[in-house]
Amino acid sequence: MILAFQHYIVMLGTTVMVSSLLVPLMGGNHGDKARVIQTLLFMSGVNTLLQTLIGTRLPTVMNASFAFVIPVMSIIKDFASGNFEDDHESDCRDSSTPLERFKDL
Repeated sequence: MILAFQHYIVMLGTTVMVSSLLVPLMGGNHGDKARVIQTLLFMSGVNTLLQTLIGTRLPTVMNASFAFVIPVMSIIKDFASGNFEDDHESDCRDSSTPLERFKDL
């Protein structure tokens, strides 16, 4: 039980930082940020459990990665600018935020 709490404390910092960076850029509010944090913590727990039971059987910490922050930020910036050259991308020209368009899917 103590190792589970230690795992949670280690993961919490990066999980909060990743969601605090990306969700406001996508036009999300505090509720959206909370849902992203909950989803990241849940999936990190599932990944760690699978790694422990099926994988190498070592208690590794599977967490959100900062490796994808810069590509995601560039995608968000691209969608937010709305400068598209092709008429086939007209569905992206609406004034909604990327997070609102994702919720509609």
